[in-house]
Amino acid sequence: MIIGAGLFYSLTQFRNVAWILIAFIIGKGLLNATFTLGPHIVSKLMPERATMLIGTFIGVGTMAGAVGPLVSGSLVQMGGADVVKGYDYTILLMAGFALAAGLLLLLFTNPDKFAKKNAAIRLDESENPGVKG
Repeated sequence: MIIGAGLFYSLTQFRNVAWILIAFIIGKGLLNATFTLGPHIVSKLMPERATMLIGTFIGVGTMAGAVGPLVSGSLVQMGGADVVKGYDYTILLMAGFALAAGLLLLLFTNPDKFAKKNAAIRLDESENPGVKG
């Protein structure tokens, strides 16, 4: 996500057509991979609450489809007569959200911690079958 955010930020800085195509394709691919893999990541990290978290993840993602056009339309209008400037505002906002989400993902997800917790639970269950703790 962080690399995708950086690539989208670069779209506002460089006006070379080849670079814009490359950065857009790779950046969009990286950000879409997150949306595709998100439910799997959530269900792996929190299997006991997987359905609720997957529903929340998908709900927030699809809500962006309704709110996004309203926000981006407002930002494009803020650019005034310079439409490119307005679209740059939209791209910068999206890159900022992607950067924030990527940093939060790095800070708060720790797969090793969850793997150790699940291994300890399985070990406890194998030593004490039938005893709930």
